[in-house]
Parts: sequence; C-alpha cells; structure tokens
Amino acid sequence: MGVIKFGTDGWRGVIAKEFTFDRVACVAAAVGKVALDQDPKAKAMIGYDRRFLSREFAQETACVLAAMGVKVLFSENFCTTPCTSFVAHREGTPLSPMMTASHNPPIYNGFKIKGPHGGPATPEQVAPVQELASKYEAEGLVPDKMNWEEGISSGAIQLIDAKADYLAAVKKHLNVDLLKKCGKKVVVDAMHGAGTGFMKQLLDEIGVEAIEIRSDENPSFGGVNPEPITKNLGASIDKVRETGADLGLAMDGDADRLGVVDETGRFVTTQEVFSLVVKHAIENLGIKTGEIVKTISSSVMLDKLAEIHGVGVHTTRVGFKDVCDYMIDHDWLAGGEESGGYTI
Repeated sequence: MGVIKFGTDGWRGVIAKEFTFDRVACVAAAVGKVALDQDPKAKAMIGYDRRFLSREFAQETACVLAAMGVKVLFSENFCTTPCTSFVAHREGTPLSPMMTASHNPPIYNGFKIKGPHGGPATPEQVAPVQELASKYEAEGLVPDKMNWEEGISSGAIQLIDAKADYLAAVKKHLNVDLLKKCGKKVVVDAMHGAGTGFMKQLLDEIGVEAIEIRSDENPSFGGVNPEPITKNLGASIDKVRETGADLGLAMDGDADRLGVVDETGRFVTTQEVFSLVVKHAIENLGIKTGEIVKTISSSVMLDKLAEIHGVGVHTTRVGFKDVCDYMIDHDWLAGGEESGGYTI
C-alpha cells in the first residue's frame, strides 16, 4: 500500500487500495493537530471535485476536524481548487483540505492542502502533517469523528457556497467592458470536472458567448484523463472548428490547470500561454516590478521577455508549490509552471 506521502501538490492514491477512508481520517487528524497548534481557534475550508467518493472523503475529513474543535467551512457543492484557495485566503485558515486527484486517471483520488495564503501549503507546513499521518496509521489510530448531522445542526460544520463570491472576485481582475465589446465566442471544456459551470457562468455574466462541453457528471471522465493536453482535447478542438469559436479553454479535473486551443483548433502550448500571460501583465496591466517566477522546465521565452522589459527571473524546481513557496516572501510579477498553472 505504501506510505502516506505528499508530492508536488498533495497526496494521491488508488481508491480503496491506497486512498481509503481510514487513511483519509489519519491525514485529517494530522491536519487538525497541526492547524490547532498554529491557531487554537483554527478554521478549515474543505472543498472537493466530482471524482468518485470525493464528497464522502471530504465529509470524513470534516467530521474528524469538527471532533477536534476545528471550525469547518464545507462546500455545499463540488468546487474548483482555486475556489477552495480563495476561501482559505479570505478566511485565513491555517490548512484547508481539497479532495481531488487533479488530472490523474479516474481510479485515483487525492488530498491537497491549501495554506492561509491560498496557494499550496508550503513544505514546512506539509512535513509535520505527513509525519503525523504516517505515525497515526502505524499506531492504528482511529480518530474521533463528529456525526455529520450533529456537526451541521450544531454549527461545527457550516455549509457554504463560495462560487458567487469567488467569481465576483475573479471578475474584479477582468476588463469587463472590453470583453463585452469584443464579440468573441469561447468553447469551455469542463472535462467532466469541478470547473463545470464556473467559467461558463463567469463568461455568461460578462456577456461573452460560451459553449460548455463535457459538463455532465462522469466519474470515469468519458474514458479520457482530465488533463488538458493535446491528446485529450479532441472534443475541444472539434467543437472550436464546428462552431467557428475564437478560443477553446479546457480545465483539468479540479480546474487549476488550463489548456488553450486557438481559433484554428491548434493546441497552444503551456509555455506559449505562460509567455502570453507575462506579456499581458507587463504590457497591458502595467506591472513593471517584481520577478517572473518559473520552473526549471519552463521556456526561455520567459527569459527573453524579462530581458526585453528589464525585469528579473527566478527559477524553481518543478511543481507549482515551489513557485508559490518562493512567491510568498518575494516581490513577483507573475508565476507559472509547465503543467498549465499560472498566477498574476
């Protein structure tokens, strides 16, 4: 079965083999202990994607945390990882779990942890959780759990719907008037994941025509891994060409990675997209200070852009958590990695 080990962004395993309710309870207990050590009045936001048993694993986590005295904010419906991150940052929660295996095959599920900054928990935050979870499992610990109904009725577990607040926050960073005037048509490929309804609603609200595909609930993801790379985006490419759309946007299973298809149906590489994000931040948003934070596997296009505009570049190891870890304590312009995660 292997040890409980957190990788580049969370712990993942095959459902019912490595990723079980007993092991999730041990990880939840470890999260609760570390969070309460940091803040005796700790809160935790818990989100989950549309994978098989994700909500049930999230409820298991909520019941363990509530029994420990952690105030739980529980997403009433499935939500994206960025939405969970938004609430974690807004509420200043020490550690907030997100049940998802991201872009992995459907037999997997996973446990991500978000820090109070909204990004992936830092290595320093994750290390004690991993150590405690392994210790609890080795000792055969069965954590106390609050009954779900009791948690709801007592207020220890509060159901929230953060989607509207999250989308409103995103909208503040958009040039809504320009987007309304552009008259573009966008294909939104939810890939049967947690991004279903999020980007579509946002585009609808700002007046951009959006055609959403692969939005039905399908824990097998239609036989295609929910990873927005060329080989998995045949549906996006076909729909863009069929409808004459100007753009295709595809999200992975928890909607923290983005795949882009242009008006011809060509897949735009993540390296190209990140370079465009940086170019937009500098030339359109006027952000002239701070570093471009990228991973070692990112394109030299970013270095050339930095040279042209006189800004610095910092290179991290592979993984968005390392990008985010650096950004916490430094002045940054934009950050991103080769898998399709970006921030400005």
